[in-house]
Amino acid sequence: MSSLLGALTALLLATPMVAPPSPATEVAIEAEVWRIVPASSRVQFRVRLFGVVPVSGSFPAIEGAITIDAAARRARVDADVDAREVRMRRRSHAAWARSSEFFDADAHPQIRFESDAFPLARLDGGGAIQGRLTVRGITRPAAFTIEHARCEAVFAPRRKGAPARRCQVELAGAIDRSAFGMRTRGGTLANRVSLRFLIEAAAAP
Repeated sequence: MSSLLGALTALLLATPMVAPPSPATEVAIEAEVWRIVPASSRVQFRVRLFGVVPVSGSFPAIEGAITIDAAARRARVDADVDAREVRMRRRSHAAWARSSEFFDADAHPQIRFESDAFPLARLDGGGAIQGRLTVRGITRPAAFTIEHARCEAVFAPRRKGAPARRCQVELAGAIDRSAFGMRTRGGTLANRVSLRFLIEAAAAP
């Protein structure tokens, strides 16, 4: 009997014990990056002259991404705009908007918005998001509202061979231009500048 017990003990000691996997060692699901489609995305701005006449323009050159973290049910928007590519009805107005009086595009060619993480449901029902806006090299807190979103594909299961998944988002908000160093023409040009981001993003294949 003693020899049998000794043999069993030796066998147990020689057999490596496999510990069950712990949650800390599980592979995390990576966030999915949806790239902004420049051809179908743009940024619009509008400011009032003499408090009445709207003066508007747009930036057609926009890049960036919408990052989707499905596990955390959160999303984030990052958008980079080329301020040198401003478009307005009159060329003289566009030249002035690019000048040091307004966007100062030669010295600061990039306008950037980086949102904080927000609930993924905002890409379905809309709502407010917070972040940071950089204009003329000056970064300030900024708040925008998702007014419209068509991102059903974000919530749908992925299917092999399905068409490219796309997400369309409209962000609207406003800034005080003086907070970004645009302090000239205070007697004729309003301080408030409305901004609207029209973004279409596509998931990687």
